[in-house]
Amino acid sequence: LDEFGRIPGGILPDNPCYPDLDYSFRSFASFVDASDKSFEKLVVDSKAAFTARQQKGKKYSSGETYWVAASATPRTALEKLAKSVFDFHTKDLTGGE
Repeated sequence: LDEFGRIPGGILPDNPCYPDLDYSFRSFASFVDASDKSFEKLVVDSKAAFTARQQKGKKYSSGETYWVAASATPRTALEKLAKSVFDFHTKDLTGGE
């Protein structure tokens, strides 16, 4: 693991390896538009999904985690956002890679 606890490099010989991976901060403001009507749905979904609560003396918080499969149709505004982020970062990949 690198100094941030991440696996350095890819699993295939042609994948970039540490330190060639770019971990610098980037921001994509176009993923969320606060003036869009769907933004309120995203806020409601986010509040419903956020169930993490600190547990006194415990390493991890309690709560639930959620998953949306890459091939699934999003059911909520939050799933739609998550799928958009996933699709953006995997758009150049070929199936099976």
